[in-house]
Amino acid sequence: MATSSETAERVLVSACHGERYWLVAGPWAKHIAAADGCRIELVSLDGGSVRDVSTIAVNTSGVELKWGVGERFQIERVIWHLGQGRIGMHVDLDVRLTRDFSKPLSGLPFDMIISRAYGSPAFAVEKLGFVACLGFWIAKPPAKGLCELWLRNILEKTYGTDMDQDVFNWMLCSAPAPRQETVVLDDLLLDMDVFELEGCKIGVLPKEAVERNLDRSAIFGNHARPIFDAFLWQALRKHPVKAAKQLLSTSVLGAPMIRLRNLGRRLASLGAV
Repeated sequence: MATSSETAERVLVSACHGERYWLVAGPWAKHIAAADGCRIELVSLDGGSVRDVSTIAVNTSGVELKWGVGERFQIERVIWHLGQGRIGMHVDLDVRLTRDFSKPLSGLPFDMIISRAYGSPAFAVEKLGFVACLGFWIAKPPAKGLCELWLRNILEKTYGTDMDQDVFNWMLCSAPAPRQETVVLDDLLLDMDVFELEGCKIGVLPKEAVERNLDRSAIFGNHARPIFDAFLWQALRKHPVKAAKQLLSTSVLGAPMIRLRNLGRRLASLGAV
């Protein structure tokens, strides 16, 4: 497995829809490329795209484009890459990398590598003591069957939900209890929780690998909402009007100003009658 992981092409896949997310996708992709250099693909749910970034348009006819719906399409795309012998990865748009991650983590002796969190879903925290965070994960070709089952459970709402992270954590909670392994990565010792599921070894990274805050001591990166806003601020350079509108909409003054604007438009339309 180690040899094939060293030579296999690594592709990072993320889904996107809506103006706010497309504005962030540009600076995010530029940051990922500078930090890691892996191939990046954006799965477009609404026809949007980012200059100089590969875009895969998918048919979302009949699908409500709401938060959380894109994950099933990016998982489907990752499965396709796994079938081609590539390593498939996903990183959320609110992740900032501190170093290259895809090659060293792909070399770990697991079929799937996932970051760790402690928030939602609560049932996983209660049973496992942590959450497998699907905002940062890597899958190797042997994990194709596992990812297919994951996608099927999402689409069929096997566990009463179609949220990717909830579904995957239900799957882990139904698997045999994990064992603890310490692996060596360069000069690092990583304490992993390791699951066996669908013939695959799933390694959950330690907290310090990808911090769910802005702690600068994170090994590979940080995963936190302020990072999304920082990328949105960067988008001001190329898209000042659109980015300013999105930043204003979530500011303290944003909601009152939007309501005031809408009131002004209604009054203007009444005056025109």
